[in-house]
Amino acid sequence: MGVHISETTVHVFLFKAFIYFIITSSVCVGITILLWQLHKYPSAFISTLAGYFATHVIMMVIEYRKLKADIKVINELSADKE
Repeated sequence: MGVHISETTVHVFLFKAFIYFIITSSVCVGITILLWQLHKYPSAFISTLAGYFATHVIMMVIEYRKLKADIKVINELSADKE
């Protein structure tokens, strides 16, 4: 009677990652726009947003893959105990 971690954990992770992205991007990008005066330079503004978005996507993909691997290991260990 081991514990089985389902895909629900992955969905919760994705929801948390999305909320984290929204909150941090609104704060960090807002501060960046004010300090660097990006509203005066549209190409710099777009480049900054693209870089910030790409960084978060890469970070989320790496964390997602790590979470999937951890879930697989935990499920295998709990299956062995049964």
